[in-house]
Amino acid sequence: MKTIIFSHVKKGEKVQVISGTNKGIIGNITEIDRKKRKVIIDAISPRIKILKKSQEKQIPYKIHISNIMLWNSENKIRSRVGFKFLNKEKKKYFKKFGNII
Repeated sequence: MKTIIFSHVKKGEKVQVISGTNKGIIGNITEIDRKKRKVIIDAISPRIKILKKSQEKQIPYKIHISNIMLWNSENKIRSRVGFKFLNKEKKKYFKKFGNII
């Protein structure tokens, strides 16, 4: 049986990191790994892995999905997300202000 892994964010949305070494950074999501529940944000620089003497490899820094929140660009604040049904369509909205995304 195939399970569907749900996340509160989508590719291209603006988010803020709320915990960890990159706390406070705001950026857009470039990639989502749904199985591991991790995201890659464009504002965070990649890590450098040294393989041998002269070789270096850049690895994108992945953040767990629970450590990010959606960023409300209108009010310049992060907020939790809720869902409403409007005209038989499921819409996402910010819980603090009620703005529909």
